[in-house]
Amino acid sequence: MKNPVVLPNCALVCASLIILSVAPAILAADNDSAILLSCGASQPGSDLDGRDWTPDSDFNFSLPLSGHSVKATQQGSSVPRVPYLTARVFTSPFSYNFPLAVGGRVFLRLYFYPSNYDNDNYTSGDAFFSVTAGTYTLLHNFSASLVANNLNYDYFTREFSLNVSTGVLNLTFSPSPAHNNSYAFINGVEIVPIPDIFNSGNAVLINTDGYAYPILKEIHPESAIETVYRLNVGGQAIAPPIGEFSRFWEDDTLYLFGASSGVTFSKDTNVSIRYAPDVPSYIAPTEVYATARSMGPDASMNLQYNLTWILQVDAGFSYLVRFHFCEIQYPITTRKQRVFEIFINNQTAEESADVIAWSGGIGVATFRDYMVSTTGSGQMDMWVALHPQVDSRPHYYDAILNGLEVFKLQNSSNSLAGFNPEPRDQTFDNPDGYYFTDSISLHISDSTDSVALDVVEDAEMDKAVEFEEEQDARKCTAGLLKFEETLEFSPVFRENAELKSEAVDFWNLPAAFQQMISGISKEEDGNVAIAIDSVIYAQFEYASF
Repeated sequence: MKNPVVLPNCALVCASLIILSVAPAILAADNDSAILLSCGASQPGSDLDGRDWTPDSDFNFSLPLSGHSVKATQQGSSVPRVPYLTARVFTSPFSYNFPLAVGGRVFLRLYFYPSNYDNDNYTSGDAFFSVTAGTYTLLHNFSASLVANNLNYDYFTREFSLNVSTGVLNLTFSPSPAHNNSYAFINGVEIVPIPDIFNSGNAVLINTDGYAYPILKEIHPESAIETVYRLNVGGQAIAPPIGEFSRFWEDDTLYLFGASSGVTFSKDTNVSIRYAPDVPSYIAPTEVYATARSMGPDASMNLQYNLTWILQVDAGFSYLVRFHFCEIQYPITTRKQRVFEIFINNQTAEESADVIAWSGGIGVATFRDYMVSTTGSGQMDMWVALHPQVDSRPHYYDAILNGLEVFKLQNSSNSLAGFNPEPRDQTFDNPDGYYFTDSISLHISDSTDSVALDVVEDAEMDKAVEFEEEQDARKCTAGLLKFEETLEFSPVFRENAELKSEAVDFWNLPAAFQQMISGISKEEDGNVAIAIDSVIYAQFEYASF
């Protein structure tokens, strides 16, 4: 399995612009008041970022420590020893009571390494449990093993934000009664005081018809929040100690859809990053704003596709989606040079995004927040897309993004808990492991009313294609299953189009889709109907999560 590089993780949509409230007094307490607890450890240790962790047995809790201190039976060479080598296991409910030096909002990070522990006395598949913080349910019937398998990570972190007004954070782990031999475990706990950066004032709401209405809206200051994604768009991963609050920023490459992923670039050497007057410096480190992804220099091509990210989230929750912007290269220095649209799940969140107009100049960092409500249950894909805005006649038909964050908001039951992902289907008839044994052909048939996509099995397959990178396979799978949505989402279509039968292997599917989209000319009122052969669904079910 790969190492994690992010805090891991159809629908009706509404979007809201959030104004940040500032609480700078928290900054001084960031390092001094942070808690790093290595659960089950017998002695202090330092992680790969140089941060010092304290054994939970040495922490000054108000109640005696319970549970069992255990070591991982085996630990992969890629898994950091601190805090993942040891864990505390609970076979009955137990609460950590953390006294906090500073009351208010905190980041709570839970570290999980779903391995077998204590010489296999505790197997990873038996760990089903719930986690509550005061009156809030963070995880319910949670399986770290299923989550890690779905993410294709050996270990991972869940990050939450809570407002602890009482000065004591009660964190309770409870084994699930629905599973025999269930137990709860935790490898590490981190608590970092932060400002109340989620509280809002004015908002702009869009309904499902795509019309925007100004309203007043705010996130309640007591709300529980989970960080689902934190992406450094166009740049490399950013790890602590860079920036405040020990946040980790993941490279966005994994979540890009299709072959047209734009271009990445860094700030010009004579550009210095500074923050707009209403943007606190801790909203994101300057390293996030110093790199970006845009659509590219070819205006005609940019008008034919959307720069798109696909983010898997839990359905049935509301999300705060935060976009970080900064123009960092000349000659873009004034308004109306680069203007673009922002879409979330095929709804218009912003009709005319002009970073210079928002920030005030080149090198000035700013951000915009949108509220996204989803319906249903289970997991769904959140689509985030950018496209040039042509009505304002900007100098450049292009779009830009520097950073992207997605935060899940508690539901009406004070819960952030989603469902466990489904176990991967391992029953595909191939004794050698993960292979895709059939090539496929794509065909768009002639029709004035619709474009039909036929997927047919190629009977002549001379070799299997091995999935050496399962995360890439996941992107390919998403590309096929969401092709219909992408075509409807794209502003371009082709009339009476025909793509003659062409063998396309599994790895090239997203590129083929993108090529088809970019080659389609605009059709004002048409809806694209997609017919996908059921045979291929069975194939992709094997590869999907």
